[in-house]
Amino acid sequence: MPELPRMPNLDFGVGSFTFETFPAGADNDANWESNIRALLESLPSVYDIEITGVESFTPPEGAPADWESDGVLLTPHPDSGKVSFWVTIPARTQRDITERTGGGYDYGGVEDFYVVTYYRTFPVSYVFVARENAPTYEGSQAVVIVREFLKEETRRHRAEDSIEFSFVEPSPFYCDFALVASTEPMDQPFRLERFPRQGYDDFRITYDAARYDSPYRAIPAFARDLSNELGYFYESVRIRLRRMKTSNDLRDRTAGLMAMTVEKRIIAGIPRFFKSRRLIRDLSLDLIIADYEFRQEVQTQQGEAEQLVERSSGLFQKDIDREVDSAFQAELDNMNNIVQLIASRQNRGVDITVLMITSLLGGIIGSIVTFVFTAVH
Repeated sequence: MPELPRMPNLDFGVGSFTFETFPAGADNDANWESNIRALLESLPSVYDIEITGVESFTPPEGAPADWESDGVLLTPHPDSGKVSFWVTIPARTQRDITERTGGGYDYGGVEDFYVVTYYRTFPVSYVFVARENAPTYEGSQAVVIVREFLKEETRRHRAEDSIEFSFVEPSPFYCDFALVASTEPMDQPFRLERFPRQGYDDFRITYDAARYDSPYRAIPAFARDLSNELGYFYESVRIRLRRMKTSNDLRDRTAGLMAMTVEKRIIAGIPRFFKSRRLIRDLSLDLIIADYEFRQEVQTQQGEAEQLVERSSGLFQKDIDREVDSAFQAELDNMNNIVQLIASRQNRGVDITVLMITSLLGGIIGSIVTFVFTAVH
C-alpha cells in the first residue's frame, strides 16, 4: 500500500452569504463584480480575493418589497460563478462577536478563515478553518464569526447604502463539517458521510489524498455536489419565508375581523356591518388564492426535490423536505374556518333582523289598517 502524505484537516461550516447592490437593476447587475471586488479590496482584513464565472443574475421571484435583507434576498443575485477570499479576524473581535451573539466558544488561537461562496440555485457559502490551529473550533461557530464580522465591515467601508452584506438563515446550516484526508487510496475523489447527533449533525468529507496535494484543492470537487443540494435548500427557505409572510398578513387580517365582530358599539353598527361584509368577502378570496398557490408551489417543489435527490448525495433530503413541506395548510384552514364562522353568524344575524323587521312592519301595518277601518266605520 503506497504511503500517503500527511495533510491538514479542515473544519468548516455552511451558510448562505452574498453581497447585494442597491438600487436593484440591470445597471447594478452589470457592475456587480467590480463593485464587490472594490468593496472587498477596501476591507483591511480581506486578502487573496477571487471572483470568477459571474455571468448572469437571477431575480428573487415574489420577494416581498417591504422586507429587510436579512432573511430573504431582495435583489438579483448571480446564478453562476464563485467569490472567494481570506479574512483575518482578531481574537478580541471574535470574543466581542461571541458575547453579542450568545456563544461560549474556545477559539484555540485561529484568526484566519477561508470563505468561498458558490452561486447555483441560491448562494451557498463555506467558511473553513485549519483544525491544527483550532482543535476545538466548530465549523458552525466559524460561520457566525465571519457572518457578523463581514456585516459590520461592509457597513463601515461601503459607499453610503450602495452595498449590503446579506445572509439567509440558517447560517450556519445544521451541521458541523470536517474535510479529512484519506489514510489509504480511494477509488473516488471524495466520500460524504453524515452522522446525526443532538444539536448539529457531524458531516465528514473524506478526500483522496493521492489526488489532491492540499485540502484546499479538494474543495471545488465536493463543493459542486454539495452546492446543488444546499442551494436548493436555501431557495426552499426563501420560498417558505415568503409563504410565512403571506400567512402572517392573512392572520393579522383575520384577527382584525374578529376584533371588529366583537365590538358592541351600536351607533357604528351599520357601517361596521357593511365593512365587515367586505372584509369577509376579500379575506375569503385571498385565503382561497393562498391555499391554491401554496399547494401548487409545494407540489412543484416536491417534484424538483425528488429529481435533485436522484442525481446527488441525498444527505440533505430531510432538510429540503422540511422546508418544502412547510405549506402553512393548518394555519390557512384555521383562518378559513374562523372567517366562515363569522360569516355564518352574520348571515344568521341578518335573517333574524329581517324577521324582526318584517314582524314589526306587519304589526305596524296591521295597526294602521285597524285604525283606518275603525275611523271609517
